[in-house]
Amino acid sequence: MLKLGFVVLTLAVLLPACKGGASAANDSAAVEAPPTDEDAIEAVEAALLDGFKTRDASKVGAQFSDTAVLAMPNTSAAQGQKAIARLVRDRFSDPAFSFNFTNSGTEVAVSSDLGFTHGTYRGTSSDPKTGKTVNQAGNYTAVFRKQPGGTWKAVNEIVSSPN
Repeated sequence: MLKLGFVVLTLAVLLPACKGGASAANDSAAVEAPPTDEDAIEAVEAALLDGFKTRDASKVGAQFSDTAVLAMPNTSAAQGQKAIARLVRDRFSDPAFSFNFTNSGTEVAVSSDLGFTHGTYRGTSSDPKTGKTVNQAGNYTAVFRKQPGGTWKAVNEIVSSPN
């Protein structure tokens, strides 16, 4: 009977410790969870913003798919990576140009192959007629599509200004 009591006591001590160890392993796994699709889309937006801030037209263009469309105020829409890079490169030639945006929301479709973001932006550029600096503020909406291999690219972005 003494042996049975010892076994029960040992199990009573060890079982909670085993459970705690599993819980600690699960807590660790939760911290190291893979990024979500929302995280991946926001990373594309962060790369876009960095490209605008560093005036790197190639980096901006690389965040868009080959068939993407970018529509910005006071210019014709550009379609495709090369055309988008050319559009922003032309904007970067303006010494007064700056562009900053803030994401207000990111959503991914139930199908997990499309997502969108929306937010606000502020920009500065030179008026081509007067040469004076013009400040703009407005809204944007961007649509993203998951690419083969699981990466995300912008496929349509509309930047609108109430001016």
